[in-house]
Amino acid sequence: MKRESDKEKQKRINFAVRPPQGRSVTQVQLNDPKTTPTSEADFRTEEEDIIKECNARLSQRFSLGKRAAISHGKLLEDLGNLGDTAAARRILEGTYEFPEDADPAT
Repeated sequence: MKRESDKEKQKRINFAVRPPQGRSVTQVQLNDPKTTPTSEADFRTEEEDIIKECNARLSQRFSLGKRAAISHGKLLEDLGNLGDTAAARRILEGTYEFPEDADPAT
């Protein structure tokens, strides 16, 4: 029983760590008999509109970080982009003196 259990466990591990199989989807074939060139063009237009809307929302969401108060000024200079400076350690220790232009919420 132990051996069977070990074999099952190894199967699950192998399944989880194996490289991905297959390729990404690059085309979708519509097999609907009701599809006409006009309805397919409408579908493509709707799809493009959805993609444009998603891109607009995502770019807005991810650009907000660039406008955050911590993304400029003395605090950014002290911390650096990675936060691996002596100032970061002082913040963790509670001994850092925040600059006056720092946002209180930061």
